[in-house]
Amino acid sequence: MSAAAVSLMLHVMATAAQQATPAPGVDYARGCRYQPLDSPRRAGGGWDYIKVEGEEKCVPVLDFFCVEDLFDQMCTSMCQGIRDLRNKKPENVLSDRAVLLHRRMGRNPAAGCANMGCAQRLTYSTLYQQYFSMQCDEFPPASSMEGGGPTLTCISWYQNNLGGIYLRYFYDDVGLTQDQPYVIRMDTCDFPAKPVSYAQGSEPRPHPKKRQERTVKAADSPLWVRDPRSTDSEGYVLMPLEPAGPGTYNGTLSLSNLDSLEDVSIVDGAGGLVWNSTGAMSGQSSLQYEVLDDTQDLFVAARAATSVSVSAAFTATSVPQATGTSSSGAMRSGGGCAPGLLAAGVAVGIIMGV
Repeated sequence: MSAAAVSLMLHVMATAAQQATPAPGVDYARGCRYQPLDSPRRAGGGWDYIKVEGEEKCVPVLDFFCVEDLFDQMCTSMCQGIRDLRNKKPENVLSDRAVLLHRRMGRNPAAGCANMGCAQRLTYSTLYQQYFSMQCDEFPPASSMEGGGPTLTCISWYQNNLGGIYLRYFYDDVGLTQDQPYVIRMDTCDFPAKPVSYAQGSEPRPHPKKRQERTVKAADSPLWVRDPRSTDSEGYVLMPLEPAGPGTYNGTLSLSNLDSLEDVSIVDGAGGLVWNSTGAMSGQSSLQYEVLDDTQDLFVAARAATSVSVSAAFTATSVPQATGTSSSGAMRSGGGCAPGLLAAGVAVGIIMGV
């Protein structure tokens, strides 16, 4: 991408943030702390809090700026989800682009995602000028009490991953626990009803069957994605992983340019933290993590203060288990750095930040 194109994108993002207005149906005038939507959200108290009818305390808000090619498909999924939720739980819908949810300390994954065939479809990004594989996004998210659908949408893997990392940091920053309320809000719902996608093959592959042992590698090259909330050059390095079934996994992860990265972790699409580096990483790091339900949306994530080129290698192998391990409705819990199986990593390429 040329310097002129980058400058134009920054201008569009800044304008979108400045012109964004709070969703109707909520009240800011009753003692809640409020920041204008053009103020960047940051860890340590940078989130909005609003008063919602029926809630005794002010409710934290996770805002999504629906910048084209960064969050447009994610916002399309969430906006459709709000419309669908209006028919099932109208008391949760604050407006056409704001919804009240409650934290689930665990997961309520939508079973229908396994049959969506998203991994066999491609979508084109004009920002990155390439095709990307897709993942199943569910709304409300599985990490909410309202989760488990009803809305399932195939969206670009990097937008789904970006949404998951947003949820993870939001939950951590505001300290949400079981059943505590929060609001998800978009600045616009002016997007097509369905992301444009293309069949990758004539038939969808069957959903992965549970095995005694399985190996997971990176599903695509790592990608630097600009944070839509920031008018600077801050963002995230994201790398999707292949689908995984329940089990404990030992593996290795290596990343270049570690000096430019912070908070390296493995996260799921609902914002659940699966694994987090507990200290400084160098070269190839061993790791261990646990997956308690079938998942197609795990990814490696790291904060990046600026556009960065990264090469990465990831391989993890499940620890053989006895047949019949329970996997229903459980949270994807994470493990810290631990001596693990030093399987050879597979290099997945080098990407250039836009």
